[in-house]
Amino acid sequence: MTSRRSVWWARCGVLLAVVALTACGDGEGPPEVVNSTADGMLFALSQSSRADGGNDALATGTVVDADGCLMLEADDGERFVPVFPYDTQVAPALRADDIVSLGGGFSSGAAPAGTSVPRECPTSGPFYFVNEGSVIAQGAVTSIDGSAVTIEVDTTDPLSRSCSLVSFDTSGLATRDAVVGDVVQVHHDGTVRESHPCQVTAVAWTVEPRAD
Repeated sequence: MTSRRSVWWARCGVLLAVVALTACGDGEGPPEVVNSTADGMLFALSQSSRADGGNDALATGTVVDADGCLMLEADDGERFVPVFPYDTQVAPALRADDIVSLGGGFSSGAAPAGTSVPRECPTSGPFYFVNEGSVIAQGAVTSIDGSAVTIEVDTTDPLSRSCSLVSFDTSGLATRDAVVGDVVQVHHDGTVRESHPCQVTAVAWTVEPRAD
């Protein structure tokens, strides 16, 4: 059974699909928020949706269970708190020891107003505000096996620092007349699982026109 613990929003009136809220009002205190992974780690939430924000930096790290708080640990050992959009589809599926790359941007100091940080997590930064909107990876197709497509990531793409090859599933996506060697753009949700090749969840893909 999923662990249920309480954290508090700094403001009332935010409607969440992933949490249960109690009513806000005089004398009733802050709303109760429940946000945890399947194995009980609590994660921080912002008031932004998955479609908001940009990708100023790419954060790669290993998911760690820090006394009940979901944190990421970078290769140099530094830990930071990822803050997910309120309608996150990524955080609930994460587990300890997952290696992920997330699009978004860092923030130092105290968490901005409106950020829900579990009591189990550090109250000061660094925080990493995750953007789960469409992120684009670009590269040349190296293999096509049914609905599975693998690309060699362009060296100008920040993703290439952690992944040379990226694989994605085209099931449910528009059919493209792609062949090995074509350059494609893969729109994905911003989460990269660092297997070999790395894995992304594609929401769309396009093929660049071939040179004559």
